[in-house]
Amino acid sequence: MRTADLLENGLIESGEQLIWVRPRRGEEFHAKVLENGSIELPDGRVFSSPSLAAIKAADIPAYDGWYAWRVPRLPEEPTLNDLRLELAHRRAADTSQ
Repeated sequence: MRTADLLENGLIESGEQLIWVRPRRGEEFHAKVLENGSIELPDGRVFSSPSLAAIKAADIPAYDGWYAWRVPRLPEEPTLNDLRLELAHRRAADTSQ
């Protein structure tokens, strides 16, 4: 599944602000979802995957960006993974009907 799938199904919007807070490290990263589902960091770098965006934002060798990025506009600030699971459940429900 791709970030674009979340866009196409209305779970996030183009221009959606994302946040990743790492409290133990005292770090906070911000990004924005573009209309094609790519993720743009404040410095203008654009990535096709949430993981690559997280890795480059934090300058670390590996991280699962689906669990890093949250959508602060929504109640409970779900991660992109939470929204990905919601979409998977929707699709499963649609096929079972």
